[in-house]
Amino acid sequence: MIANDLLGGAPVVADEVTMSIIDDGGLDGVGIDGEGRITVPTFIDPGLYDVGYGVCEALNPANCIEGSARLSIVPIAAVSGMIYDDIDRNGRFDPAADRGVGAGYRVTVIDNDGRTQPIFDNKGQPVEFVTTDANGSYELYIDANEGYRVVMYSPAGEALGGFAISDLKPGQRLEDQNLPIDPSGVIYDSVTRAPIPGVRVTLTDAAGRALPARCLADPQQQDQVTGTDGFYRFDVAPAAAPQCPAVETEYRISMELPSGFVAGTSARLPVTSIEAYDATACVGDPIPGGNCEISASANPPLAGEAARYFMRFLLEPGDPNVINNHIAVDPVLADATLSITALTETARRGMPMRFRITAEEVEYDRVDITDLLPEGFVYAMGSARVNGSAVEPVVTGRELAFASLAADADDRIEILLDIVAAGEIAHGSHLSVAKLHDPDDGRVLARAEAVVTLELERIFDCADLVGRVYEDRDGDGYADAGEPGLAGALLRTPRGEAITVDAHGRFSVPCAMLPRDGIGSNMQLELDERSLPAGGIVTSDNPQVIRLTRGKMGRMDFGVLPGRKATLQITDAAFGPDGQLRAEWQAGMVEMMQALRAGPTRLGLVYLDPADRRVARARLNAISTAVTATHEGDANAPALVVETLIRGEAR
Repeated sequence: MIANDLLGGAPVVADEVTMSIIDDGGLDGVGIDGEGRITVPTFIDPGLYDVGYGVCEALNPANCIEGSARLSIVPIAAVSGMIYDDIDRNGRFDPAADRGVGAGYRVTVIDNDGRTQPIFDNKGQPVEFVTTDANGSYELYIDANEGYRVVMYSPAGEALGGFAISDLKPGQRLEDQNLPIDPSGVIYDSVTRAPIPGVRVTLTDAAGRALPARCLADPQQQDQVTGTDGFYRFDVAPAAAPQCPAVETEYRISMELPSGFVAGTSARLPVTSIEAYDATACVGDPIPGGNCEISASANPPLAGEAARYFMRFLLEPGDPNVINNHIAVDPVLADATLSITALTETARRGMPMRFRITAEEVEYDRVDITDLLPEGFVYAMGSARVNGSAVEPVVTGRELAFASLAADADDRIEILLDIVAAGEIAHGSHLSVAKLHDPDDGRVLARAEAVVTLELERIFDCADLVGRVYEDRDGDGYADAGEPGLAGALLRTPRGEAITVDAHGRFSVPCAMLPRDGIGSNMQLELDERSLPAGGIVTSDNPQVIRLTRGKMGRMDFGVLPGRKATLQITDAAFGPDGQLRAEWQAGMVEMMQALRAGPTRLGLVYLDPADRRVARARLNAISTAVTATHEGDANAPALVVETLIRGEAR
């Protein structure tokens, strides 16, 4: 504060003076240090404060000067929340079900480059981090800014995760900024749907190498063994080791199953995709927002419900927690197993979708297989193949029945067939259920499910547009009885697409656009006046805009009033030295105005070879304005359209 102060005509030197506050300006507790820096207390009211200070020569205390400084105090922002065990796994802190992790967990703030940011505790003291209390709660204060990230650590210093804060406003208080620690899913029996205890679960890198334990918030999570509830969880600590960097990285789940189960994931309820699931996008979240939920329920799917899970994930700091990733595994069965798979991810109305049904370890001499198609789907006749041979099923409603099938030398039966979405079906997921039966007693030996996802289909959901360009003989802008169509007219979209009407002036645009669901979309067409007969005048709005909705038809009609085409050619010679039209031209203009009253006219004003194009343009505009105003002054005057052109310049 003293850099610009003079004492005895010389600059103030901090070591040679004493400094004190002589007027706190209402800022109780303000001080000044030996370097001349003014210090203010923490948690004071924001505002402007005028503080007075004194500077006295140390060797001559009577030699003093006074100065003042205006201080602008802005409020800092507050962030508070809790680190808790999300026992009910709903992604929200529920005091009745969840519990805080307790005291000693550290909370700090970094910027987008990973640099630790200065913060204050609830006493106003600057600290590098704050710690949770006995309830797992924390509170910190920080200067308002953007690009912050709050990061949590265990008492042992292991990173638990964190969340981003995009923009903190001065004085803003963000509450309930909580960090749940979630189980990630349940490993369950694909037949009974019961949780499986005793499964050793490991998190690996993309090459299948086990991550070091320090890559997890709790080192004991690596090689964890499921309990009676079948639960497992992995809390990745980004940047804790090179194998778990603070950038998007692929991680994989590996399992060592107890005896009685087939190694790997279920063939009956196969993994949804062998590709890595991107938690950032969280595609297919049944409950959008908050956590990235692979399944809607915290429990494994019930019998008859579709299974959805992944074994590979793309994770990066800031991603939502991936929960309810319930993994299905198959028990070792004495009898055959069955799987059904859609060979394409999505279905389209009217297009065949191929399915594969596979029965393995079939020790029976013959079996029956049925497939209950999703509602609204039908079998594509002639498409079925059983172990490569054409076999037609018996079709009863939605059910396909393949009877008395024999396995090949490898005790395997493979059925390929096509189904088609043919009815009024909602977009989204639909279930196909296949069963393997003992033909003697009808007992179900195995069961499998596949999910069919129906795409939005343009052929059914887009909007059509029809209309007509007609001869509007009375010029009222409406298509009246007896007003014929106008052949050869050309319509254009804003993107330049051209539509030519037929001999009767009609046009039709099938699937003109796919309007937005629920609210529709605007469609614009413009009648190209260059395609009209000479002198034709458009009497309807041009261009026109219509609101189209899904599956509906819209209509646009364009009226054209038949007229004459007239041209007035003008040169520089038509104007005198004063820039005004010569007298003979003015007389001719009067005659032209009388002629225009004879019927609808499209008048072209053409300026030939001007010496100065700017002057010519101004003259054309003035003549056009005068002609239009004079003509419109007569309430009974016929329609008139005036166009201007300088020779060599396109209209």
